[in-house]
Amino acid sequence: MKARKSLTDQGYVTGHEIRIMAMHAFATRGDQVPSTVSTRFDELVVDEAQDCSQLDLAILTTLRQAGVPMVFVCDPDQAIYEFRGAQPDEVRRFGAELGSRIDLTGNWRSSGAICNLAATLRPTSLTRPPDDPIGPHHDEPAGILLIRTDEDSSDRSVTAFTERADAMGIPASKRLILAHAATSLPKQAASTAALPENAAVRIAWAATILTSPHHTARQRDTAHDTLERCLLGYWYSRTDGKSTVSLCDQLGVDRTELRRVASKLSATLPNVDDGTFGEWCLAVNKLLKSHPPGPGITRRADKTGSLRATTATKSMTARQAAGGAPAGSTTSTRVSIVQQVKGEEADAVLVILPPDKRTKRTDALVKAWISGIHDETTSESLHVLYVAATRARRLLALALPTPVHDQVAAHLKDNNVSVDLASATKPRPVPPHGEDVDI
Repeated sequence: MKARKSLTDQGYVTGHEIRIMAMHAFATRGDQVPSTVSTRFDELVVDEAQDCSQLDLAILTTLRQAGVPMVFVCDPDQAIYEFRGAQPDEVRRFGAELGSRIDLTGNWRSSGAICNLAATLRPTSLTRPPDDPIGPHHDEPAGILLIRTDEDSSDRSVTAFTERADAMGIPASKRLILAHAATSLPKQAASTAALPENAAVRIAWAATILTSPHHTARQRDTAHDTLERCLLGYWYSRTDGKSTVSLCDQLGVDRTELRRVASKLSATLPNVDDGTFGEWCLAVNKLLKSHPPGPGITRRADKTGSLRATTATKSMTARQAAGGAPAGSTTSTRVSIVQQVKGEEADAVLVILPPDKRTKRTDALVKAWISGIHDETTSESLHVLYVAATRARRLLALALPTPVHDQVAAHLKDNNVSVDLASATKPRPVPPHGEDVDI
């Protein structure tokens, strides 16, 4: 609470707090605030309006009633933040009250096949023709790549996707691998691997993560935490074996301030491809010395926190010491959960739908997709799938568990969506000659 009050006093507040403050101002200052807004601005444009919460709509209603001209830009098909309080149905009702409406039907991003698939993800109650592909990839001939998967084939689905993207001449830097949840991403994209034991190599690893877009949010969080621990290790003694939170409590370090300093440090780290690792470590030590984890702190460590390259790594680059892929490597494809790439695009996108025998969520999603009946348990998941699919410009691939693969393929063909099929399932063992095989 002390840190929160300190930030508030400096003018730092959360988005939710700003909304509460706005409603409080409306309630306590009458028409003064809406009048000031209408005097200052000729028009209020609300982008990504499908994600408005009830509180957002209350604020906008007050401003509209005060006569502030308003343009409401939204795509209800992309409403993926209901878990944060967004209310797509209320957004539709609010938009219907604004007056004239302009429907945008041209699609500058995606191919015809991708536009056609996106249309099948809308509920039958809100159906409309597919978007008209009018961009540079409007005549892309590639169909939707449906990859059959089993319980343990997410990595093999990446191989199938990679082979198709390679054949189309799409570089790795223009590909995306997406899933609704981080646990569904391929193992090769996970951050569960142990960090390097050597402190200097750990920081080099963190630097390679933070200077490349081809990493998950979880990996970036781990890299930031590594920098925080490096700062504490440089300025204080005996920091091993304890979490960052417990160290901050023990040392009296403000965690918020530590994060700020670590972010500042990350922006000034030397290029991981310049010079030798030994030189890189010396440069980082100078930066650590100029970035105390809090104001007025003097270094009390026993100097063991300084970074040192080993004999084996000192002549390498920092990237090589960290075991990272070479700069500009074509082997790195960005992986992410869908919510973190909203508004982005890529030439090739792989969307992974996980097998889930226990929860049956994928089965329920596909059933709602095919029937066109989207209830409250499936609508947001279908919106997430819609957002994921519409990130793609030329190639869209869906990794689908075997139980639903054929259903989706048939549904897309029935809706005139061009489809290509591939498999990432484990090959079935070939029985000895003469044995019967159960089919």
